[in-house]
Amino acid sequence: MRKYIKQLVKMTIIANIISVFAVSAATDESFFTYYIQFGENAVITGYNPAGGNDVVIPNTLGGYPVGDIDENAFRNRSSLTSVTISDSVYTIGGWVFSGCTSLSTITFGSRVVFISEGAFADCKSLNSIKIPDNVTRISDFSFVGCANLSDVTIPDTVTRIGINAFSGCEKLTSITIPGKVTQIGDSAFRVCKSLTEVTFKSENPPILGLDVFEFCDKLTTIYVPSGSKAAYQAVEQLSMYHIVEKENSSLHIDFVEIEGNYLLEIKNLTNKVIFTKGLYLTDDEDDLFQWQMPSIVIRAGQSIRIVVTDDSSLEPFFKRARSNFDMNAADNLFLTNAAGEVMEQIQHYKINGSI
Repeated sequence: MRKYIKQLVKMTIIANIISVFAVSAATDESFFTYYIQFGENAVITGYNPAGGNDVVIPNTLGGYPVGDIDENAFRNRSSLTSVTISDSVYTIGGWVFSGCTSLSTITFGSRVVFISEGAFADCKSLNSIKIPDNVTRISDFSFVGCANLSDVTIPDTVTRIGINAFSGCEKLTSITIPGKVTQIGDSAFRVCKSLTEVTFKSENPPILGLDVFEFCDKLTTIYVPSGSKAAYQAVEQLSMYHIVEKENSSLHIDFVEIEGNYLLEIKNLTNKVIFTKGLYLTDDEDDLFQWQMPSIVIRAGQSIRIVVTDDSSLEPFFKRARSNFDMNAADNLFLTNAAGEVMEQIQHYKINGSI
């Protein structure tokens, strides 16, 4: 029995190794069309779908390193599901993967420095993207129409975000703009319907094009570095939002669904204990002290949940603190301190009627 178990373990290990190599193996070069540029690099111009829906770009084609993927090379390949780009590639051409509606996973190689316009336009199954660290510019229309894109990481190297770069990314809930970004193009985040907060890392606001956040109806809060609130408030496109200096923001509020009901979650963003004594919740801008929170300890990085309703019957059911007012859909909820300063603000868009 012991010998059998050893053999079984050995076979399992070998199978796992084979599986790993099978996943990472480059797609056979016979499925690619390409040309040799300047006698130095191979440039991919097309792909035969017979090669499969999970594509691994090879490091070499015809004995030459693959340096570029030419414009439109994979455009409208609707069955394509994943692409792994080799470390040899440094340029991704215009509209390369545009219209690849089933593409859900993209893995970039370490040398990618330039992603051309529209490269991932209308990749409606793409849900997360980590832009390579060497990229300095997000080109126009790069991710326009990526309706399911909910998680975007922009590296600190980026200095410009292009026109309509993320327009129509309806699932995107938050975005962080790195400190080196000096310009954001027209409609860059237009119709990002789920976007609720934006964090700017630079103390100096970037130059904003027209309608950068147009139709981002759920956007309520802009986070900025300490000491830069006034500068961001002076930007006309941002003046209607609640601007919070990030370093001074110790609490974050959001609504979470529990057993079909929405509760307010208050999270401690600091590495210290916070007491809620002296804090207030209100849905009335003319009464910033509508409901005083009971004294509750929120440990570092932890959260508490509160029932926002005047229905006392729900209190024992949820075993949570309960406010003295109801909220309706589209109401704004404010977290304020004893000085009447708004610390956090959120719009309750997740309900159709009262909580």
